[in-house]
Amino acid sequence: MALNANALTDWNTYKVLFKQGMNEVPSTEQDRVEILINSASTLIEKDLKKPIKAQSYTVTIWNKLRNILLDHSPLNSITSITCDGVALIENVDYRLDKPASIITLLSIPNYECKYDIAYNAGYSVVPADLVQACLELVEYNKNRFKSGVNTSQFNTPGGSQVQVFQHEMPLSCKQILERYR
Repeated sequence: MALNANALTDWNTYKVLFKQGMNEVPSTEQDRVEILINSASTLIEKDLKKPIKAQSYTVTIWNKLRNILLDHSPLNSITSITCDGVALIENVDYRLDKPASIITLLSIPNYECKYDIAYNAGYSVVPADLVQACLELVEYNKNRFKSGVNTSQFNTPGGSQVQVFQHEMPLSCKQILERYR
């Protein structure tokens, strides 16, 4: 099993935290943990309603207001901004508020302009508390899965049984994520 690009942690970090002194682990155990890491990372991103890791975005906005709020944060850099195809220059045509992901236009055309914006946002290094939340969520769900608490069985109209994996999040994880809303 390979980790997804959005995985907030990895197998080695998990081993150090939960399996100290462990030499060799069967790959099936690693596969199970990596599935849980992928699942936990996706659940955290869905809960926060945004990607965590840094990535590039391109957006087109029709605007005649002074401020443009970008969808992703924290803002790392602007690759380019054009207004109807004309390149804008930072500190001449616009200013950035990186933590808030806001572009403040210093001069505004008197018509609705088509802004094409290429930028990079997200965390280049996943914050340690988010890694902690991911690891706690992995271990929490791993223990629930082992105990059988993490699944529910339902009967379909055809009479067959379906097992559903339930994702839950411990309070400690929810408290960490609250800081990123």
